[in-house]
Amino acid sequence: MTGSFRFFLAVSVVLSHLAGSSYCQHIGYYSVSCFFILSSYAMTAALHECYRFDAKSFWLNRFLRLGPTYLAACLLTFVAVAIFPLQSASFMPRWGFPATFADIVENLLVVPIVFFRANQFIFIEPAWSLSVEIIMYGVLFLLVARSPAFAFYGFALGFYLHLVATLRALSFDQIYFSVDGAVMGFSIGALAYFWRRQSALCIPPLAAVLALGLWMINFFAEGVLAPANYAIGAGFYFNILLTTPVVVALAEMKTGPILTRVDRLHGDLSYPIYLVQWLGGFAGYMLLASPAIRGWELFFASVAPILLIAGALSWLQGVFVEPLRSTIRQGATEARAGAAMQPAE
Repeated sequence: MTGSFRFFLAVSVVLSHLAGSSYCQHIGYYSVSCFFILSSYAMTAALHECYRFDAKSFWLNRFLRLGPTYLAACLLTFVAVAIFPLQSASFMPRWGFPATFADIVENLLVVPIVFFRANQFIFIEPAWSLSVEIIMYGVLFLLVARSPAFAFYGFALGFYLHLVATLRALSFDQIYFSVDGAVMGFSIGALAYFWRRQSALCIPPLAAVLALGLWMINFFAEGVLAPANYAIGAGFYFNILLTTPVVVALAEMKTGPILTRVDRLHGDLSYPIYLVQWLGGFAGYMLLASPAIRGWELFFASVAPILLIAGALSWLQGVFVEPLRSTIRQGATEARAGAAMQPAE
């Protein structure tokens, strides 16, 4: 059920951005860190069970999974900003900055620097995490996903980087929005895969329910059961700790054909929802014709536009791109099977 989990995380990020509530802000922090662990778990499994670290098939499939939908979301954002320049700049200040040719190229290439530079035009504000994720795919491919030992070394490095940042009293944003801050989460996801494969990490059903319950409590604890700023301190790390058994349990959960299809639908929608959240929010803002650029009313007005745009992008991806991705995966699987059948020299 990892697809439904990704969908929940994507919607949580939208809520944290559009609701305009200080209570909801931390939900986005938690969701992105959860997704890093889940993504690392899935990519480590794919590298070992499908691609066998074949660079061509792995990276081509990653581009086809991320690139077309991202570029389409950029194009739609460009059209909206071009048609409504003043309103879009009011809603999203990043859209009001002059866009040079270099800015546009950096956006389309998902160049990391563009997502951390102040006063620069950005098509898709949350694409910073996509940039971090692509970099971490490289780290997984080259080292961390290669073996349990490398995954552990990655975790040790990530833990050290977080510890140094804490001792230096760096702000939470400096940790959260950085590649350094993502090393630990991606290494944990890889470790979870290796532990599960070696049967060292077995999550019984009762333990899985308990872990999910504790994760949900921690997810919504700030301002209710915990004090303000809990989510950028202990709560953030409890979230990472509790996410690990939840991801393993959901990845190993067996479901019937109907739930499997529902889960796949949710998973297919999660990425485009994440990309078009501000575009859909802008559509909701225009529909309301209200000066309020954040708030619960905006969030609920944006749900339909976000789902419609995300659904269209997901459908296009499924029709035009996924068949090619399936062919690449099948080829990688057949090549692996053929290599396994070769007689020993």
